[in-house]
Amino acid sequence: MTTIALEAAKKILLKLRNSGYQAYFVGGCVRDMLMGKPIEDIDIATNAPPVIVSTIFTDTLSLGAAFGIIVVKENNRLFEVATFRSDENYEDGRHPERVVFSSMKEDALRRDFTINGMYYDPFEEKLFDLVEGRRDLEKRVVRAIGHPKLRFSEDKLRILRAVRFSSSLGFSLDPATERAIIKEAPTLVNSVSPERIWQELRKMLKKNPYEALSLLIKLKIITVIFPELRDVPPSLLRVNIEFAKKLNPLEFPEICFLLPLFQGVSEEAACVAFTRLRVSNKDLKLIQLWYQALPQFQNISNNRVFWAHFLASPTAHLFLSLFSAIQKDPSKQQHFIARVQELETRLEQFILRIKTSSPLVSAPDLISRGIAPGRLLGDLLREAETLSIENECHDKEKILLLLKEKGFWK
Repeated sequence: MTTIALEAAKKILLKLRNSGYQAYFVGGCVRDMLMGKPIEDIDIATNAPPVIVSTIFTDTLSLGAAFGIIVVKENNRLFEVATFRSDENYEDGRHPERVVFSSMKEDALRRDFTINGMYYDPFEEKLFDLVEGRRDLEKRVVRAIGHPKLRFSEDKLRILRAVRFSSSLGFSLDPATERAIIKEAPTLVNSVSPERIWQELRKMLKKNPYEALSLLIKLKIITVIFPELRDVPPSLLRVNIEFAKKLNPLEFPEICFLLPLFQGVSEEAACVAFTRLRVSNKDLKLIQLWYQALPQFQNISNNRVFWAHFLASPTAHLFLSLFSAIQKDPSKQQHFIARVQELETRLEQFILRIKTSSPLVSAPDLISRGIAPGRLLGDLLREAETLSIENECHDKEKILLLLKEKGFWK
């Protein structure tokens, strides 16, 4: 959060206060400030009703007005301004049926975790902590506010948020909070949209994938989200995530940290599982490419055509690093790396041709020999490339002769 954004947020507080209302920073921004961490977003809480907030500020969005939230635009930045409220009757496990505008205390008590339930006055530098959030920050504990089971039954997404905060901050889960998560986890997928589940998974896997996966397994959440893994013993799942300690999450798509859990699960089942979460087409393509590459990796095959195309692809470094990391035997890992380096050196010219779309045999070469543009021409170009790689041949005339011998022209 830049100084400009911070000043914009303070400007919103001043406008609300000058209109006779209370206004404070609230939630994650207060938590991060107390921890000395960079602040990503600033949320604001006030006792001003939404209709009043909309009149005080000229540039607003009222998409969350039913829940007491108005989005205010200040200095080209968006800030959520939420009216103090208490929530009633969470019948769908995600959203309250009714909200009642209330006081700071009641507003704090309806929030998810103590570390997210604090308010801050940046002008007087005063903290308002009605839920002992600072104590839990110091103890490095994620604790539900009030009765844990009630908090999670109100909003099932909090189950995944608890895992995310615990894993990304390096905090432990309060025992009562942990027990409530285990009890409520089976109802997660029936209450939270697949898109929101995937969004939370991505957030936690981008921060600390090993700790996130460990908690998802320990709390039996992983098999709720992915029933395809129910036949995999938890002990094996725990072994299968050891690789995550070795990889930098900033360098890998989040889905790469889930693929090794599907060892022994078919490609079709894996695609069904991730399609259910509404992952992107790009992620689905990664799954398919991983399953295509896996048998070649496992046997360190001599399929030169596969290796030339694979090593020319932009996903090569991802999959090679991932497969290397999941090897439990260091000698096998070293052998795999050495073999791939050998193939990369051996096929260097073919890899470069594929990367630069500079085939040994081109369309004009075939057209000059009487092959008309069309499907056959495309098939012959692919066949020429395959023959070139299989025979490790860089002589265009030899490849054309091989094609001619196959009877494609006289």
